[in-house]
Amino acid sequence: MKRFLFLFTLLIYGLTAVSQRVDLDRFNFSANYRNLPSEPLDTSYKTYTVFLETGPMMRLLNQEDEFTNRVDISGWKLIPFDAHLRISLIMEDVMIENTEVKTNVQILKDKAGKEIGKKTTYQSQVTYTFGAKTRITDYKGNLIKQEVIASRQNKRTHLSPVFQSEGEAIVYSRFGIITVLNQLNQQAFTQTISNLSQTLTYRYGYPERSATDFMWVLNSKKHPDYDGFQRAWMNVRQSMMEMSANEPLDNVREKLKPSIAYFNLLKKRYGSDDKSDKKIRYACFFNLSKIYYYLDEPDLAMKEAGELVINGFDAKDGKQLEAISSDLKMTLKQSKMKTRHFPVDIESYKGPDMASKFYR
Repeated sequence: MKRFLFLFTLLIYGLTAVSQRVDLDRFNFSANYRNLPSEPLDTSYKTYTVFLETGPMMRLLNQEDEFTNRVDISGWKLIPFDAHLRISLIMEDVMIENTEVKTNVQILKDKAGKEIGKKTTYQSQVTYTFGAKTRITDYKGNLIKQEVIASRQNKRTHLSPVFQSEGEAIVYSRFGIITVLNQLNQQAFTQTISNLSQTLTYRYGYPERSATDFMWVLNSKKHPDYDGFQRAWMNVRQSMMEMSANEPLDNVREKLKPSIAYFNLLKKRYGSDDKSDKKIRYACFFNLSKIYYYLDEPDLAMKEAGELVINGFDAKDGKQLEAISSDLKMTLKQSKMKTRHFPVDIESYKGPDMASKFYR
């Protein structure tokens, strides 16, 4: 009888242990918001104009209107004159400094790895340079930024197609040089436009961003809180999907309240030093920190991340969450913004009334 009771007790204990098993899995979600500028300007600045000065060859290959219309600052409006920002770009023509024929020797081997011959090919290599610099001022005449974006000191190379004879490569170098020069000028022009747009948007723009992130979700079906955790997670995922960079977060914040309340409840329900309880709390702290981060509430996100560190289970994750939340807080502060979610109505933007007086 005693043996039976002992075995029965072990069975019940084993079933209880299984039912309390805590398996956490990553579940992905997406969120939409605006990146804020890394070098924010006056928030009333909404428009920009572009002025281009090029060398004669670039001028022949490209129309100025084509260039100015391709320079983009996300969240700003391009207008022909009298804008908040004046972006001046000077681009010098490509100069070819040297040409030479490169010989490439390929060792041919059989299946056993034995050398059976050589194959020699040739390419014409062109060494070239070009220069470009930009100057950005506001409509009041204040210098915002001035920098060299391409220097003659930076030697660049261009390789021709592969030729089977040295003579073909030499002919290409001598008689195809004008075609190559045009190609390099066009390439430099196009790349400079692309790089300039990316840089301007990073510094001053408000581009939309769709991020894919994850949370830790209780995925042990026999755990008593499996169903509740899954419902809370599904609500988070659906609410985040409805997030828009162009709309305030009020509706999303309201929909997330039940999930936030549930995770806070679990933190108290599983409050012991048992490893399983710590894992549950870890998931709750982690998920709450992520929720508050995407709700643009960095102080609350940092608080949950700090609790995760104190919890002692994968504390390094808490430090990482603290870091990104701190960065968000600093970005909001320096941008003089309270949120990354707001409409951008570019068509309604107008230049400053006094701009024309400063451009005359």
